[in-house]
Amino acid sequence: MSLGVGYLSKRSLSSNFRKWPQMLQSCRSLPKTLLQLYQQTHRRGGIGGVLLQVQEDGRRAPFYYVSRSLTTTEQRYSQLEKEALAMAWSCERFRCYLFDRDTLFQVMNIMNSQSLDQCPPRLQRLRLRMMQYYYNVVYVPGKQLVVADALSRSPVEVGVPDDNVEEYVFRVKISWPVSDEMLQRIKEDTRHDSQLSALLLMVQSEWPSYKGQLPELTKPFWDSRHLLSQVDEVILRGSQIVIQKALRGHVINLAHEGHLGIVKTKTRAHEVVWWPWINSQLEQAVSKCEACAQYQNQQCKEPLQSSTVPGRPWERIAMDLFLIENCNYLVVVDYYTRFPELQRLSGLKAATVIESLNGIFSRNGIPQEVVSDNRPQFADEQFRQFSRRYEFKHTTSSPRYPQGNGLAESTVQTVKDILKKAVLTREDPHLALLAYRTTSHSSTGISPAQLLMGRRLRNTLPSAPGHLQPETISRDAVVSRDIQNKTDQASTYNRHRGVRTLPQLLPGDYVLVWNADQKQWQTPG
Repeated sequence: MSLGVGYLSKRSLSSNFRKWPQMLQSCRSLPKTLLQLYQQTHRRGGIGGVLLQVQEDGRRAPFYYVSRSLTTTEQRYSQLEKEALAMAWSCERFRCYLFDRDTLFQVMNIMNSQSLDQCPPRLQRLRLRMMQYYYNVVYVPGKQLVVADALSRSPVEVGVPDDNVEEYVFRVKISWPVSDEMLQRIKEDTRHDSQLSALLLMVQSEWPSYKGQLPELTKPFWDSRHLLSQVDEVILRGSQIVIQKALRGHVINLAHEGHLGIVKTKTRAHEVVWWPWINSQLEQAVSKCEACAQYQNQQCKEPLQSSTVPGRPWERIAMDLFLIENCNYLVVVDYYTRFPELQRLSGLKAATVIESLNGIFSRNGIPQEVVSDNRPQFADEQFRQFSRRYEFKHTTSSPRYPQGNGLAESTVQTVKDILKKAVLTREDPHLALLAYRTTSHSSTGISPAQLLMGRRLRNTLPSAPGHLQPETISRDAVVSRDIQNKTDQASTYNRHRGVRTLPQLLPGDYVLVWNADQKQWQTPG
């Protein structure tokens, strides 16, 4: 046994060997705390990363640094692709420390903001390489990444081409559902397009901090700057090919093949191509397609436009004709009072209708406006002369739209019901009409006869003499209730009909007219 040399007994060695697992678990070099990886890229320099260890007291202690230069190919990556490369490369260098551990990445851009299939090819491959790690990504301003930024500006290793990424990009490119001729045309047009040429330079460099610092040509791409990349002179927005101006019309025609409508045309285009304002251009192109316009469904109903309340009784009236029990009738109703006048007609000539109106006007006065549909009797020259002689305005509703003369239509239905029930019960139809005229109307709260004549009419019901005396009616109360009733009706109609305001038609607009018989849109005339 030599002097100065210590020996351990077999028992002591066995005791120390059993303590090693506990010593390794309590080691301060790699405590079970959160690891933080700071990584940064420089546009022309390289990529750098530093691995920090968060101690139990909250201090962050660096214990591993890495950096390398960017290859010529990697220098043409977009900023987001460079940061993803730095993340993947740093993780692979720190694999023995990060594997099966929770890691916090602090980077300038969030890498996982999109689904994998919507990412550019390089990001897809780099994200696939990152799937073996447990990590969270948070945003940290570049000015706070001091150590990683310094390493990226002065890398210590020479970059080696990453054939793994570029090979994946190549395989993705050859799998694009684009013919070689079309792909070559896209490349050539991109080189000759001033906007995309400027954009390509911007993608390969670093975007400014503010939109105002961009050239005017590239400002439309500002909101998509973090999604843009380039593959073999083709600019991508995520997985979508950015199309130049010269090809956009052709691509729109391809997207609209089959005339599938606006929604499906936009869906087809969004899956593979993109350019600024693509949605509005697709909508405009589809809306001008004659084939789609001719066979599209009827337009949805517009919000209900209620008629205004007249200023006085018998100012504006509506009229219509109807047939019941082989007899023709003329019905006239006042917009203000809802008072109906009914005349039996001996024929359907315009002269017969005018003669009946003469009697009604002689009793109630000449209205200021008469509303009707477009029946031959009302469109006849005799009726036009009648309106000029009696000095009232004649307004007709839209063809094939009876709702335009809705008050007359609803009054016709009411009067028809009164006459049918009178015939069925063998009662006097004149008394039935009197009962309707002397009953309060739901829209005004007052009977039509009282509103028109200023007094209640005597009917078969017993009533006190004072009940039949003339009395003043508050016009404001009548108008307020009528407006509220129309507002409620319009709200109910709009809610149940799925109405939508349609674009306003202007002089010179090209329009089609709905043919109700053939159920399609046709050119007028």
